[in-house]
Order: sequence, then structure tokens, then C-alpha cells
Amino acid sequence: MAKVQRKGAARVADIPADILAQLNAGEIEAATLSENLATDFATLMTATMPELAEDAKAIDPKAGVTKRMAKAAEIIFDRFGMTKLDWLSSHPSDLLRGWAAYLIAKDPAISLADKIKLMRPLADDPHFGVREWAWLSLRPGIVADPKTAIAKFTPLASDPSDYLRRFASEALRPRGVWFRLSTH
Repeated sequence: MAKVQRKGAARVADIPADILAQLNAGEIEAATLSENLATDFATLMTATMPELAEDAKAIDPKAGVTKRMAKAAEIIFDRFGMTKLDWLSSHPSDLLRGWAAYLIAKDPAISLADKIKLMRPLADDPHFGVREWAWLSLRPGIVADPKTAIAKFTPLASDPSDYLRRFASEALRPRGVWFRLSTH
């Protein structure tokens, strides 16, 4: 994936209609967080996977972005299992690549260690959002099994990729602005 070359809108209200239409069609990456937040997930899902048009209506547009990401992955997983993973992971839309991250995290048949391995390409993605969703999607599994997480993320802390080093540090951060306080 090539990095976004255009300057995106800083505010949702400033997103040009043609850019929003391309985002909602899955044709381009978001250049800013505002563009991600403005994208209609149900419209995007329907445009890219028309067979999920009815299911996509279950994505609450008022929910936070991480809840919408998780719901999108749930819908995809319930219908297709993991069969869409490669397609999602290489899609031009950063949101669909983010759905791939949440799809990996969703599958209960995949161990945390294997989820971390599968997540590497997404954690090393050139797009800021995909990299964030890679570690955010794994947080519940990390909280449930911190010893495995520490063992598997430790080698990434010295990886040559800046993005993978950040993946390890953000994933293992004890508490961040996006997390519930763990009672463990």
C-alpha cells in the first residue's frame, strides 16, 4: 500500500463530497482521522461486499470507531469466517484493512501467539489507522493472557521496523486513553 499523498480534511465538515463518496466506496484511504470518522461503515460494507448489505445495517453509525470496527469484523466473521482475510488485508481502503485486524482478533480458534504473527503485516502497514487497529483489536486477548503477550511482543521491541516496535510498545502499554481499566 502506498501512503496517502493528498492533504486530508482536518474537520468532518471540510471533507469534499467527492472524497467522502470515494471513502464510502472503499476506493481510497483516509488521509486523516476526521475522514475515517466520517466514513459510513454500512455504506462502505455494502459497496465492497454487497452480499452483506442487510447485515451492515447493524453497524451503529453513532457508536465509537473501535466499536464500529469490531461490529464490522463480527458481521464479516459470522458470514465468511476467515475466508476474506487476504482480500481485506490488501484492500485499497484503510478501513477494510482495519477490519482485517479486527477479524484476526475475533477468531476464537486462533491463539494469541498466532494472532500476533498474523497481525504483523497490518501492524507494519503504511497507514496510521491500520497500525492503530492492529494493536487495539488485540487488547482484549492481551489482557486475558498477558504472559503470552509479553513473550510474543518482546522480540518485536527490537525489530528493525519502527512500526513493529511501536506495535509492541502500544499493545503492551498497561493503560492508555482508549482502554478500560483492567481489574486483574
